[in-house]
Amino acid sequence: MSTAPQPTAEQIEQLIHNALNESAPHEAAVAFDQLCNVVGNAVWGFIPGQDGLPDMTISSHIKEVATDKNSKFRTFAVVLNKALNFINPNKGLGHGIGAESGDLARALRVVSILMVALNIPALTITAGEDPAKIPIVVEAQAIST
Repeated sequence: MSTAPQPTAEQIEQLIHNALNESAPHEAAVAFDQLCNVVGNAVWGFIPGQDGLPDMTISSHIKEVATDKNSKFRTFAVVLNKALNFINPNKGLGHGIGAESGDLARALRVVSILMVALNIPALTITAGEDPAKIPIVVEAQAIST
């Protein structure tokens, strides 16, 4: 059973809103952070099936590893997660919750743009669902002759 504070929907909404209003220098730092997460994947520890995700920041990665009892090489992630929570307590939610909310916001922005490009009008995703099993409906395009 997790003793970590669970954010309310309103708190997550605010964190997502904050992430979507980041400055260009902060977005560049996040991109570098995501690169370092992939390159240093083995350093942060890993959860089978979730390692090396390119759109996840180090903070999100270590929070997941630190809180998953089945993850491998947890010790460093647990220590680093506690240190980040001390530095940025994020109103008692912890640094990792803010990082995960930001990662989600940025990923959803990309998904939304790509859905327009691929003419996908709507998509329903359930938490933890295998992306390969998500039904995709592509709008039929009129072919001009």
